Amino acid sequence: MKNNIKKWILPVCLVIILISSLIIYIRNGTINFASIAVIFALTPASLKGIKPDIESKKYYKILYVSMAILAVIMLVMFGIKNM
Repeated sequence: MKNNIKKWILPVCLVIILISSLIIYIRNGTINFASIAVIFALTPASLKGIKPDIESKKYYKILYVSMAILAVIMLVMFGIKNM
């Protein structure tokens, strides 16, 4: 039971961050690039937590690299926007 709860904590937190970012975007019209970068950066880890055998798949490695690149791009956009 404890392992099952531990497995789902990160994906649930990412969904909460995503929903709160969408609500802020709808209300204010501003995009929170830092939250989106966190979602991009932690999505591969949450997938790995749910399904540990996914790490050996080829598409997981492509997803991991692409999400890391997207996270860096979002952080750069966040830095440019806040300058």
